[in-house]
Amino acid sequence: APPVSLGRCTRDTSLTQPVAVGKALYSLGRQTWVAAVDVLPVDCEPVLLGRNYGSKDWSGKTSVTDDTRFRAGSITKSFTALAVMRAQARHLLNINQPLRTLAPGASFENPWEKGRPLTLAHLLEHTAGWRDMSKAEFDSSDPKPLTINEALVLAPASRMSRWEPGTRYEYSNSGAGLVSYVLEKVTH
Repeated sequence: APPVSLGRCTRDTSLTQPVAVGKALYSLGRQTWVAAVDVLPVDCEPVLLGRNYGSKDWSGKTSVTDDTRFRAGSITKSFTALAVMRAQARHLLNINQPLRTLAPGASFENPWEKGRPLTLAHLLEHTAGWRDMSKAEFDSSDPKPLTINEALVLAPASRMSRWEPGTRYEYSNSGAGLVSYVLEKVTH
């Protein structure tokens, strides 16, 4: 496959020692109970290092390879936030405008909507006051992936602000789906 263009970029001098960076990440992972890491730093277009460190489990018997599949997990929130900021730079949205204007049909409750409307910034910062996802939202046994709209109607109670948005932090996966829904609306 042809290389993916990263657009304009500048050289990152902190990556002059990619092998050392990879080993440091692996060492940090071991200290924090991460069995393996896959390191792929890129500087503009060229891949500086493609290395796998660690094992598939704590027994250490099976090393990770280029073909090892890692669970994406919460790292996707970083890419979603980056996409939101790119959409804002293109004037497709503003992270501080009320969520009701960006997603008028979305199902969520905010008792403080008049004085303190919910925004994308609150969802990205985990300050919306929402509970985490329910098992039905997070662990569907259906082999067919849910669309964003299908997922958003499963458990609307997880998207109810329990305090004024922006006043307290509580990690919640529920906001990421709604952020994705807004992105889908403004970019299509």
